[in-house]
Amino acid sequence: MAAYTTTQSSPGLLDTLRNTWGSRGNAKPALGLDLERSFEELQTQRPKKGFLRSVVASFCLAPAVHGERTNPKLTDGLTDDEEDADSEATTEVAPPLSLRYTGLGQPWNMKREEAFRARLDKCRRSGAVLVLLRHGESDWNAKDQFTGWADVGMTDEGRKQAVNAGHRLAASGVRRFDDLHSSALKRTVDTLSVVLEALSGASLPKGPRGTVSRSEMPRGTRDQSTHCRAWQLNERHYGALTGVNKNDAREQYGEAQVKAWRRSWACSPPPMSDDHPCYAALQSAYRDAGGDPDELPRSESLSACEKRTTAYYENVIRPQLERGRSVLVAAHNNVIRTLMHHLDRRGFGEVDQGLVAELSALDIPYATPLVYTFSRDGGRLAPFADNAGHGAIRGTFLTTSSSRHAPSFAFTSSKTRRWTQPSRRGRRVPGGAGVSGRVAETAVGDAAYAGTLGDLRRFEEAKSLMLQSIPVARRVFGDNDETTLKMRTIYAEALYRDDVATLDDLREAVRTLEDTARIARRVLGGAHPVTMGIESELQKSRAALGGSSKGSN
Repeated sequence: MAAYTTTQSSPGLLDTLRNTWGSRGNAKPALGLDLERSFEELQTQRPKKGFLRSVVASFCLAPAVHGERTNPKLTDGLTDDEEDADSEATTEVAPPLSLRYTGLGQPWNMKREEAFRARLDKCRRSGAVLVLLRHGESDWNAKDQFTGWADVGMTDEGRKQAVNAGHRLAASGVRRFDDLHSSALKRTVDTLSVVLEALSGASLPKGPRGTVSRSEMPRGTRDQSTHCRAWQLNERHYGALTGVNKNDAREQYGEAQVKAWRRSWACSPPPMSDDHPCYAALQSAYRDAGGDPDELPRSESLSACEKRTTAYYENVIRPQLERGRSVLVAAHNNVIRTLMHHLDRRGFGEVDQGLVAELSALDIPYATPLVYTFSRDGGRLAPFADNAGHGAIRGTFLTTSSSRHAPSFAFTSSKTRRWTQPSRRGRRVPGGAGVSGRVAETAVGDAAYAGTLGDLRRFEEAKSLMLQSIPVARRVFGDNDETTLKMRTIYAEALYRDDVATLDDLREAVRTLEDTARIARRVLGGAHPVTMGIESELQKSRAALGGSSKGSN
């Protein structure tokens, strides 16, 4: 077992840190930052009361380093070997056959998988690997309650998921992390502890929030490992919804409003009142984590959550990656969603609406490693993407074929219909022709993206995309394929759900869904989830047409 120690922040924080680093001669902070410059920047930004202490305390200035490694040479794009579709990656541990590398939002095939495995093998030896990991299923997840900042534990199923995450990382060849991060909530700390035990037999301390822990390693061998437990990585604050069953919330506020609170980037749930059952406990926990209870948020939008999570990434995690260290972050659904937006968006400092649309439809699976490797983009460390383009999410999930919680894009708001990731093996179509690669997989990705646009009421964009993609799907998959049926359904939904839909639009939607439902019943059967979903949309479209016809008379 690896041994760990825990250190606390002292009251005279700035002076203490200055004196500590000054007494170490030429040693630099492990984060690779100029300490005085960092202090100056923090002070000139005029932070709110109590913020400076919490920033430095839980932003984890790592311990002094021993035998510090230099930045690894990171290259842009694929190497010549990685470009070769037939090249084989050399790894110490070959992944089992059940391990899959799932690329979200862009085509995925064997060539890309081999390239990813080769790159991961290089990066895990030379550094700059980031793994984001949602905690295992919690007690309130199992009860379908809004959790937010409530400090609830994991279920037995959640612990099994965390063990499996450790095994998946080991199977991919990632067996050690230099730096570990978790939120201040015990479900992420416990997940991190279980993963580390399954991965390498090491253990984590159960210390107070806002602390920095480090492993005791032989001096002069390599950098010391650190563990940071920071409230900045807490789940987004769900305000008054905390502890409320999600179905009860939908009945009280309406499904559309609850969905906006959950997935809209700028919409905040109702604020938590002083008499909320969780408020006193949250105040105490926030104080223990180094925050000022008077500044405890009452509710958070995804945008507000992103501000604190990305500040933590830029101040703590990025400098560790710049030094070639491997980093594991155990966090929460919405925290990972905001970090993905920060890492993958097009244009630094801007909201990427297309990416937000994808992320709002993405279900982050429990305890499933999301791996980012990095390259140099104009001197700046950036997530590596071999095919950054429309719908690109550059992280890669490590899933298994038997996983109950594989990453998926929502087909529509219905829970019974999900888009699953396209198979790497290619599709079979009438006539016996095998279809694989970009054409088939891009069609599936376009359908998922169009469904998301519809959920965001961007109907014109959804219709335009489907009008381009449906002919391709009919040619590639055939009229009877599930993909084609789903794409036609998405197109019809965009027609009848639009507030400015004309009678002609509504009639076209009904005709399209009638034809689609007829094919689905014949090919899939009436009890198939896809057929049932299409039938449901057909009823809604007929109701919309009937209401519009009455209004026009």
